[in-house]
Amino acid sequence: GYARQRPRETSYNLMLTCLSDTYFRMGLLDSAISKERQSARYSILLKDTLTLLGSYRALGMYHRSTGHLEEALSAYEHALSLLAGGARPDMAEERASLYVNLSVLCVDMKQTENSLHYAGLALEELASVTNELANVQAYANLSMVFMEGGALEKAASCLHRSMDLAVKMGDKNMQLRNIGYLLHLKSLQHEADSVDYYIRRARPLLSEVQATNTLAGYYQAERDAHLS
Repeated sequence: GYARQRPRETSYNLMLTCLSDTYFRMGLLDSAISKERQSARYSILLKDTLTLLGSYRALGMYHRSTGHLEEALSAYEHALSLLAGGARPDMAEERASLYVNLSVLCVDMKQTENSLHYAGLALEELASVTNELANVQAYANLSMVFMEGGALEKAASCLHRSMDLAVKMGDKNMQLRNIGYLLHLKSLQHEADSVDYYIRRARPLLSEVQATNTLAGYYQAERDAHLS
């Protein structure tokens, strides 16, 4: 009650966002969406644009994960409208992340032209983002969007950027994930020698990566590469 009545003093909107994130991690999506919406209402009241932006981005992700793609698009569009008031340099990472999310959502919605448009905008923003942890993920996601849209050169460029960062950071999980994507890309480009090269590169990583979804994704990519 106290926090709700004094939202500014208690950063009540941030508390709700943290609660929403906890629910999401527990798999309680309805509760996560409900709390994030509440947070957004308080952020509007407090004129806290940055937290509001985060809420819209989270809502987009939550809705996408439940298959409600139109609701996800609507949440991302709300976030875009907040960023429309001029290109603040301190917002570059937030904008890049939003454009990546939008491009992936448009792939899900079979909107190829839009997915490539947002992926292009994301690339422009990423040029000035220095957060390596965010970038290694963003470039990997964009590579998939470009592959889906048939822009294979851009896909390759993004993948190599992500891979270089993953190697620099010693992130074996991300390296293996990227090799899975590279197998897919090299199959699309009909480069059998490159497929073999990346399968060899993956071998020492397989025993070191614990993440089940990364391993499953890699083995699927290797199977598909052999079939193509």
